[in-house]
Amino acid sequence: AHVTTILSRVNTFTGRAYKDDPTIAAFNLMNEPRCRGCGDALQAWIDDMSVFFRDVDAGHHMLTVGEEGFYARDTPSEIGADGINPAPWASTTGQDFVRNHASRNIHFTTAHIWKDNWAVYAPSVRFDAERFTRRWISAHEADARILGKPLVIEEFGSAPGGVRRVVQTNRAQSVVPPSIFSRVTNARRIRRDEDDVE
Repeated sequence: AHVTTILSRVNTFTGRAYKDDPTIAAFNLMNEPRCRGCGDALQAWIDDMSVFFRDVDAGHHMLTVGEEGFYARDTPSEIGADGINPAPWASTTGQDFVRNHASRNIHFTTAHIWKDNWAVYAPSVRFDAERFTRRWISAHEADARILGKPLVIEEFGSAPGGVRRVVQTNRAQSVVPPSIFSRVTNARRIRRDEDDVE
């Protein structure tokens, strides 16, 4: 119902349905789909929805999964999940970059890079964000090439000051009592951090 609603929506400015709009290059099936411990169910959904999308869209647009690009433990990637994922938790999300993008109805591959956000789940582990990012892009590029599909890095970002600052900020906010002064100070700091990111 959601796919049909989006593709059938008529643009109020152009009078065209999204499925007929040549200014739209492609669609994601979903932003960052996850299904912990149920990768087969996620794959079945990707296969089913990509066929449904193709039938409703009538082949006018390209389609991709829209996932972060994590690898399952039993991934067909030559490098293996442990050599690519930011931390062990990533292999439990139900995603498998190679498997998820192998469908003939998926036209290109996608990956996201949130090096600081992902590392924050394991703050005790020393995390070389630059090394991780280079390895992440290289691995996805190699696998996309094997699949014969382009790679698009859809989302990427970094916390100001890196993961160490994110962890320190989170800890500081949980320890400081929510006084008026601390709320104003934190609000100012958050605004500064957002300005730095922008």
